[in-house]
Amino acid sequence: MQRFRIFLRRTYGGLPKQTWLLCLAAFVNRAGSMVLPFMSIYLGKSFGCTIAEAGSVIAMYGIGSIIGSIAGGKLADRIGPVRVQILTLALTAVWMALLSFAPSVMLFAVGVLVLGAFNDAFRPANVASVAASCAPYRQAKALTLNRLALNAGWATGPAMAGVLADFDFHLLFFVDGFTCALAALLLFLTVKADLGKRTQNQPAGSAVESPVQKALSPWRNPRFILVLLVSTLCFATFLQSFQTLSRHLEHALGFSNKLIGAFLVINPIAIVLLEMPIMHALRHRPQLPLVAVGALLVGLAYPWLICQSLGAFAVLCSTVTLTIGEMLYMPLLSAYITAMAPKEARGNYLGAYFASYSMGFIVAPSVGGYVYDTFGPDALWLGCAAAGALSAASLLWLSKTTLPRSI
Repeated sequence: MQRFRIFLRRTYGGLPKQTWLLCLAAFVNRAGSMVLPFMSIYLGKSFGCTIAEAGSVIAMYGIGSIIGSIAGGKLADRIGPVRVQILTLALTAVWMALLSFAPSVMLFAVGVLVLGAFNDAFRPANVASVAASCAPYRQAKALTLNRLALNAGWATGPAMAGVLADFDFHLLFFVDGFTCALAALLLFLTVKADLGKRTQNQPAGSAVESPVQKALSPWRNPRFILVLLVSTLCFATFLQSFQTLSRHLEHALGFSNKLIGAFLVINPIAIVLLEMPIMHALRHRPQLPLVAVGALLVGLAYPWLICQSLGAFAVLCSTVTLTIGEMLYMPLLSAYITAMAPKEARGNYLGAYFASYSMGFIVAPSVGGYVYDTFGPDALWLGCAAAGALSAASLLWLSKTTLPRSI
C-alpha cells in the first residue's frame, strides 16, 4: 500500500487547485455528453435518414465546430479562456433544449451547425486555461488529467444515454444541456475569471499585422500546418468509431442501444485507469514518435470489424486497439502543440488544432457514410487502416525534419 500511495502521489500529485477545478468542470460537462454518440441513430429513427444522409447532417456539426474552435481560441487570448468557457457552456445548454424541438431534418441540420459552434468553442479555452493554471513543466501532466476528467465523464454519458434512449430520445438533449449549465456555474463560482488572459503588454490584434504578430500566427508556422493536416486525417479515422460504427453495430450486428452504449464506455474507462500512469512512464520520451505509434494503432483498430463471425469479440478487440492508440496519440499531440505555441498565442494555436479535429468531424461521417453505403463496411475499415498508416508515416517524418517556426 505504501508503494501504491507513492505511485499515486508521483502520478497525480503536484498540480494546483485551479487545475483540478477546471478538470472537474470538464468532467461535469462531458458526463452529460449524450446527443453526439447517438445522433446518427436519432436521425434514423426520427427523420428516416440513411447512414449517408445522417452523415451529411452530422457533418454540419463539424462545420460549426471549425467556426467555434477558431473563434473560441481567439476569444480565449483576448477576454480570457475561463470567460469563454462559461459563455459557451451557457449558450450550449439553452441550444440543446431548443434543438430537441426541431420539426424537420433541414432545421435540425442548421441547429446542429450552431450547436457545433457553441459546443466546440469551449475546447481550446478549456485546454488553454488548464495549461495556464500550472507551471510549464507540469503542463503535460495537467493536460493528461484534463483528458482523464473528460473520459471519466464520457464513461458516464453514453452508458446513461443508451438507457434513456430506450425511453425517449428527447431526454438526451435536456440532460446534456443541464450538465453544460452545471459546468458553467461551477466555473463561475470557483475559478478566477482572469486565469490565462493576455496581459496589456502582450501583443493584441490591430489593423496592421506587426512582425511580432506574424511570428505568433499559427498559420505562418509550417511545422504546425503539417501537424494540422496529419491530425485531420487521423481524427477523421478515429471518429468513425463514434459515428458510422454505431449504425454498423445496430444494423450489421444487431446490437441494442444499451449494448452500443456499453461498448462506448470501455474506451473512456480504460483511459481513466491507464492513461495517467502511461503518460507518467513516458514523460521523458520524444513525443512525436509515440504519437505516430498511436496513429498507426487507431487505423489498425478497424480491420478487426471485418471478422463479423467473431461478433462482440471482434468489436472488443477493435475497441482495445483503438483505445491504446488514442492514449498515445491524443494527450501527447495536445502537449506537443501546447509546448510549440507561444504563450501569447496559445489560444490561437489550440483553436486551430481543434479546428482540425472539427474537419475530421466533417470528413468522418460524410466520407465514412458514403464509403459504407456505396462500397460496403469492409472497404471503409481497410481505408481507415491505410489512413492510420499514412498518418503514422507523416508524423515520423516530421519528427526527423527541421522546419522554420514562421514564414
